[in-house]
Amino acid sequence: IKIHTGELPHACETCGKRFTRATYLRTHIRKHTLEPAPKKFLCSYENCSRTFTAKASLDLHIRYKHTKEKPFTCENCGKTFSSMSGLSEHKRIHTGDKPEECTICNNKFVNKQSLKKHMRLHTGEKPYLCSYCGERFLSSSRRSEHIQCKHMEKQHECSVCHKKFHLKRTLTGHMRIHSGQHTKILPLPN
Repeated sequence: IKIHTGELPHACETCGKRFTRATYLRTHIRKHTLEPAPKKFLCSYENCSRTFTAKASLDLHIRYKHTKEKPFTCENCGKTFSSMSGLSEHKRIHTGDKPEECTICNNKFVNKQSLKKHMRLHTGEKPYLCSYCGERFLSSSRRSEHIQCKHMEKQHECSVCHKKFHLKRTLTGHMRIHSGQHTKILPLPN
């Protein structure tokens, strides 16, 4: 009921963050004390040794990683989600709601993660390190693309002319040459 009413009766004395349940507060407090929570919930799937501090976290892990169950459906477009929070965030696409705002340029974002990634443009932070050459990147996807292009063999081969490419999207663009629908594909910036 507290989740639906928005009631948050349990408050952290250190930072003031509030929670619906005392168990959520206890888990949060460990972040301040650096005391690791006991991980007593073990994933029973084969070849998976993940353990969790809460059964709810284990249940989500199983849904995301093993069953791929997506029980939450967007009534506007039919897209499905593993969690209610994922669906709620997705709905912002339809409503145009962007509650997170950059304090530097006032751009708005649908979630905190998008804002965090955006802030790296202002701060210059590049937290993703290439283990081959030490170059740093704004996102893991840009680092992955760099590794594929600079440190790996070309893996994607054209079935028509046998030319090879580092990236699948580059091959897809190349295939348009053979079909007569050629458009230039530009690389992503660092």
